[in-house]
Amino acid sequence: MTILISYKQQEKCVFVSDFRVSFNTANQVDAMSKFLAFDNRLAFFTAGSVVMWSMVVPVIRQVIDQVNLLNVCDEDGPLISSLRNMTEQTPYSAAGLFGGFGIYVDTATNQNIVFQIRGLAGRGLQISHVSDGVTVIGSGANIPNIEGLLRVNLDDYVEVNEFILKPTAEKLRNEIKEILVKCGSSSFEKLGISPIFNISGLIGSAFQMFGEEIEGGRFVSGGMSREYHFSFERVNGALVLRDLLSNTEHCVHDITTFQHNGSVGIEFDPEGLTEGFDPSSCVSGHNIYFISQWVEDSFLERTIFKTTPFGNSPKLLANPNYIQLASAVCQARTSGKNIHLNVYRHGLIINPVNQNTFEEVIQQSIFDDDLLTNYIENINDLFIP
Repeated sequence: MTILISYKQQEKCVFVSDFRVSFNTANQVDAMSKFLAFDNRLAFFTAGSVVMWSMVVPVIRQVIDQVNLLNVCDEDGPLISSLRNMTEQTPYSAAGLFGGFGIYVDTATNQNIVFQIRGLAGRGLQISHVSDGVTVIGSGANIPNIEGLLRVNLDDYVEVNEFILKPTAEKLRNEIKEILVKCGSSSFEKLGISPIFNISGLIGSAFQMFGEEIEGGRFVSGGMSREYHFSFERVNGALVLRDLLSNTEHCVHDITTFQHNGSVGIEFDPEGLTEGFDPSSCVSGHNIYFISQWVEDSFLERTIFKTTPFGNSPKLLANPNYIQLASAVCQARTSGKNIHLNVYRHGLIINPVNQNTFEEVIQQSIFDDDLLTNYIENINDLFIP
């Protein structure tokens, strides 16, 4: 229940991590930094069991002076062998799964190593080098084709703009936010991922976590814009998430200092990503259909998409690999007494027995509201009451 993402090309790598800690689906808090530094050479982005990581920390501290560039990923080296022994000797628990990204930098040679660990209490530990491209760790890895979606977009971006750490990290963050929104507004809760993300970058032996102040707006259904202004910064030595519009803040701790105070539902969502389109209410058989409709004085634009659900009830989400069934623009008009409404990714209820025919006629009939009434059970949602 978290998400960690890396995008790597040779000696450069950027990371995106969330802030959520999940005790169960109903008890999630956005208050933990997944970054954990041991000295100026070795650090981890953590995922999985907080209990297991609390056991990992003292083991690493005991052997860190013996770790170097040559043995940090060695199966028989001091770091991996010690972690493996601890993991194997811990009583088995299905909840004892942990992992993350490891980063080791060597200032003398200006080199770095990025690796991934995955352990399960009572079973053992695996380690692997992180390859060039995109690697996703945590519950977000269950999203269909997530690494492929991210890599295509990041490769295209870097080809045009070069691999500059902060802009590339921002691009990676924007892409994962868009994917999660396409999965549905409940994806953050169902996957245990916060709707806000920290970014950082690595080049050679230099690592940087980026503090930020972000201001902007995003379109929401109904033609409205959601404004936001928030920051992630260090205040008096403490890491703080601050919503500058509501004047609220969350203190953020790493895994060694985090303590759950029993509060339920402490969510930090200044952009409103957990609001809006959600597929669980519009699954029709084995498919999900939805529409984006934009109305201006001079035109009406409609785009209709199809995708499939993934996951198991009650945690169904939408596959973000959308298929566009039809898209067109026409002169704006009313339909009878109905006036079209701006909607964005609004679910359409279509009886499974009518879906094949609907897909056959929609390209030629996307503006024929009388015909579409025969297929779309909730077509009145597209009009102002």
